[in-house]
Amino acid sequence: MENLDFRKRDKALYSGRRGRWDRITVPPIPYIAISGQGDPDQPEFARSVAALYPLAYGIRALCKARGATFTVPPLAALWSADNPAAFTTDNNRAAWRWTAMLRLPEGIDTQMLEAVRANALK
Repeated sequence: MENLDFRKRDKALYSGRRGRWDRITVPPIPYIAISGQGDPDQPEFARSVAALYPLAYGIRALCKARGATFTVPPLAALWSADNPAAFTTDNNRAAWRWTAMLRLPEGIDTQMLEAVRANALK
């Protein structure tokens, strides 16, 4: 059984060189994600991120039972704020909005996610 490692398979999406710009095409990528607002050092962010991992590892186990497996990748996150100064001069971390994400392999459908989610809630 071969293990899919996104960072190895899609190296151009996960690497870059200092001082060099490359144009890459990013295909649609499935993620599980959770969004919130506030300082990432506060408990809400940690709880939210922790909620993603049982789902990702549940999907991994389901894939493995079907003869395929993948490496759960590192967490990715998107950050925004109404006022960009919240990230710089104001350093107003309470105003940060975030979406924490874990990549999934292609072919994961809603039914699979719901089965894993129901199991994780037990």
